Amino acid sequence: MYGSGVLAIWNDCAVGSEETYEKWYQTEHLPERLSIPGFKNGRRYQALRVRLCISPGTRSTHPPC
Repeated sequence: MYGSGVLAIWNDCAVGSEETYEKWYQTEHLPERLSIPGFKNGRRYQALRVRLCISPGTRSTHPPC
C-alpha cells in the first residue's frame, strides 16, 4: 500500500566530512526515520549536477542562480 504523502529533503555536508555523514545517515538517520509510524520506505538520490538554489516546486521571486 502506498502512502498519501512524500517527505523530500535536500541537504549537503561539509567538504571532508562525507564519510562521517554517510555513516551517520545510513546507520542512524534513515533507520530512525523509518521507525516512525507512517513512514513506509526511504530512498536516497544523488544530484548529478550542481545543487539548486531553491527546491524544485518552490515559488520564488529571486532569479535562479
